[in-house]
Amino acid sequence: MDRKQRYQKGIKATLISILINFFLVIIKFSAGFFGQSQAMIADAAHSFSDFISDFVVYFGFKIAKKPKDATHPYGHGKVETIVGLIIGFMLLAIGFEIFMQACGSFKTNIPRPSILALNAAILSIIFKEWLYQYNVNIGKLLKSPALIANAWHHRSDAYSSIAALVGITAARLGYPWMDPVAAIVVGIFVVKVALEILWETASELSEKSIDKKTIQKIKEIVKKVKGVKSMHKLRTRKFGAEIILDLHIQVQPNLTVEQGHLIATQVKNVIKKEITNVQSVLVHTEPFRKK
Repeated sequence: MDRKQRYQKGIKATLISILINFFLVIIKFSAGFFGQSQAMIADAAHSFSDFISDFVVYFGFKIAKKPKDATHPYGHGKVETIVGLIIGFMLLAIGFEIFMQACGSFKTNIPRPSILALNAAILSIIFKEWLYQYNVNIGKLLKSPALIANAWHHRSDAYSSIAALVGITAARLGYPWMDPVAAIVVGIFVVKVALEILWETASELSEKSIDKKTIQKIKEIVKKVKGVKSMHKLRTRKFGAEIILDLHIQVQPNLTVEQGHLIATQVKNVIKKEITNVQSVLVHTEPFRKK
């Protein structure tokens, strides 16, 4: 899959999320207001943050798909990680707001939620779990941190709808205080997901190495290239959905510069072929010395 196809798939997935979230926000706010459920209103606020984050991801993909230029020699892929960071902060703010609002509601009379709020919670669980599965699968296929972060945003909304469903059901059975308790659970869960996303995206922005499994795969690929006697100083980092790496290889000391260069080029080409999201490979060639 080339770069253009990758971003087209990402944009399509995000547009589907925008459309579904738009209708869910309207349905859940209406059900929460007319159905007298604070848990559902909190859940609707969570869905609204999903709706906003979908737009952030959409414009992030629009920017990230731009080709390399003089001021961005590695492209604009880092925008995807920045988008993930923005989503994390949005979730954190929404989670704290839901938590505080729910805590404050214990000071007032708590009404009994209607069946309308209950039905909205069930509808939300179905649609949000589907959105999670759809986005996370596309995100993993494209290796997109922005899309995966947004998928977890959908999953957190599905979980918050489950909490709302439990709270609303209990409130309708004669335990009205369970409705704001469910809203508090929603808030705590949203904050937890936000912190996980923030940690992951901040790690990428601070040039954290890629996962150990991929690093091991790179080492195995390089060692199989004919002419490579050994390798060391492998350094990797994420650039949005793409990987940038540099490494040192050792070749026979009696080879010409051209022969050494051909081996380095082969190393680069094989890595890019085997790991399709590798964007740039810098190979430094050294003469082999027995220790």
